[in-house]
Amino acid sequence: MNETNFGEYLKSLRKRKNLTLQQLEDLTGLTTAYLSMLENDKKDNPSFETIFKLSKHLGVTYENLLSKTNNDVANSTPSVENNLDLTQLMLYQNVTYEGVQLTEQQQQLIDHLLREFTRLK
Repeated sequence: MNETNFGEYLKSLRKRKNLTLQQLEDLTGLTTAYLSMLENDKKDNPSFETIFKLSKHLGVTYENLLSKTNNDVANSTPSVENNLDLTQLMLYQNVTYEGVQLTEQQQQLIDHLLREFTRLK
């Protein structure tokens, strides 16, 4: 883990955005109880979807927030409950490919290609 633990980092990001736990719940759909447990390091290993939701509303990249978790989720095989559907991924800001931000048009094209690809069986 990095110098600052995940909970402290999460709390600092929320406060920097002047958000209460309730406001962050309203934005992310994560309960205030769960958010509080994350901030107080009473719950660890947030799912991919949780990290995406938080990063979207706290103004940091997914990779940045992931780097603060105490599990090396990026290099592990996700379990079924941690799978992130690609359609969900396309809903989030800051989608990049090889470090380049994708435009909305590029994201729509990828979505179309994936839909066609999944029809081929």
